[in-house]
Amino acid sequence: MAKVIRKVCCKITHKQYLKIKELAKNDNCTMNDYFLKKLGLDNDRKDKVNLTDILERLPLKKDTEFSLPSLFKIEEWMSFTKGSRISVGRAFFAYITRSDNNIKIQYLQKSSSNLAIYKKN
Repeated sequence: MAKVIRKVCCKITHKQYLKIKELAKNDNCTMNDYFLKKLGLDNDRKDKVNLTDILERLPLKKDTEFSLPSLFKIEEWMSFTKGSRISVGRAFFAYITRSDNNIKIQYLQKSSSNLAIYKKN
């Protein structure tokens, strides 16, 4: 049976939006994933990759170069939805460029296959 994805919309104030966005950012996830997590509905999302998954797999050795797909087995990375892979790439880049984290990772360049290459410092 095909999985049907439904879209739910709600009206919130700008102040509420900013607060939810901040809470999700502090929890290293998207706003959508934050809502699902808080509702206890995030455990069936095996086809999604999130920022926490990436942070748990970061290389420990200094001067290690990596791309996000290289942190996973190819089958596992490809099992995540394309949207999820793109979203986590953006979230990871935003996370490492924030000044309020203590992570020692540097963006290097895009590869010939358009993957972001990072280096653990």
